Amino acid sequence: SLPHSGQGSLYLIGINKFRDINDSVGHHNGDKLLIHIAERLKQQLQDEATLARIGGDEFAVFMPNTNSDSDISLVERRLHQLLAAPFVLDGETVVIKVSIGVVRTQPDQTMSLWLRNASIALSYAKQDSRTSVCHYSPEMASASKFRTQMIAKIQTGIDNREFVPFYQPIIDLASGNICGAEALARWHSDSGMVSPLDFIPIAEESGMIKTIGQQILFQACSDTRKAIDSRRWPEDFQLHVNVSVHQLSSPNFVESVAKVLRTTGLPATNVTLEITESRIIDSAPTTLDNLLKLREMGLGIAIDDFGTGYSSLAYLHALPFTCLKIDRTFINRLTKENLDSSVVSAIINITKGMKTNVVAEGVETAAQAQLLSSLGCNQVQGFYYSRPMPMEEWPTHLVNMK
Repeated sequence: SLPHSGQGSLYLIGINKFRDINDSVGHHNGDKLLIHIAERLKQQLQDEATLARIGGDEFAVFMPNTNSDSDISLVERRLHQLLAAPFVLDGETVVIKVSIGVVRTQPDQTMSLWLRNASIALSYAKQDSRTSVCHYSPEMASASKFRTQMIAKIQTGIDNREFVPFYQPIIDLASGNICGAEALARWHSDSGMVSPLDFIPIAEESGMIKTIGQQILFQACSDTRKAIDSRRWPEDFQLHVNVSVHQLSSPNFVESVAKVLRTTGLPATNVTLEITESRIIDSAPTTLDNLLKLREMGLGIAIDDFGTGYSSLAYLHALPFTCLKIDRTFINRLTKENLDSSVVSAIINITKGMKTNVVAEGVETAAQAQLLSSLGCNQVQGFYYSRPMPMEEWPTHLVNMK
């Protein structure tokens, strides 16, 4: 246990993606790496600090007399530099990246409270890839409490099937007809509607997005089958459903999609799965295998938020996509003057040679629709046409949107 001595600072160091390191070098070497890290910290800091290993891949460094801003940032830099140099395990070089949660210690508090607060700060530090350091502040504890409560509420929401799809029409620019819709997850909790901004990030972080995504996919396919049968939607209607990387990288995902299609009786060709571009890059190898299998089954694959992530053309060729969705940020910037040099124009030109659909998201004005039409964009969606709505509010006649 660490000693108590008033004004000081506590640094909780966590190794980023330690599980991935373990998988690539083996658990035996993973353990060796932890020993090397401990030795390096000990060698450099033993005389001035108290050191401890706190659980799996986390180390605590307590500096009893370091409390000023400049001293603390000096220690942060030292810790980063200390652990940036490569480690050698069985002749193999391993480079690690760390995140640090920092707490200014007060005399009237206990070490267990300091450690708890440092742990909260560390989880924030891990989310901020730029600085990878975070100083604890009391608001974080309430945010952390909010997160814990939200996770419990999401679980209840899943059990009670409170997550439902709302549908935003996708319009064919040439004819002005509705040719599809994007199903968006909405949450009718017992205390009213919860904003996706509040629950999606937490659901993704905690992995609960898998179950929510599955429920939305099932409900949306079932709704689409009924809408086609009752002639509200045309035979070739394209249902777009968002899929998280959590779902896509899981080994049984393809089978779970096949099961939804069998149960609801909706043909695979009516469904396009949307994946966020920036997330695919870091995802597991199973992701690409799954994408290829889904394409073989006849499903469409849309790359969402296109242009905001990596957009490497080489990697585009490796992905079996059928549709690119241009992010709203590029649509906002469209003007008559910059039309030909715009990102939108570039994307549409790149895709001319490919058998692919282009959908512009976030269209809010007639002028934007006009500019997109002149560039040869196929399809559009956005508030100019309609907000996302529950199935029962969908317009019964297919409005001509021209």
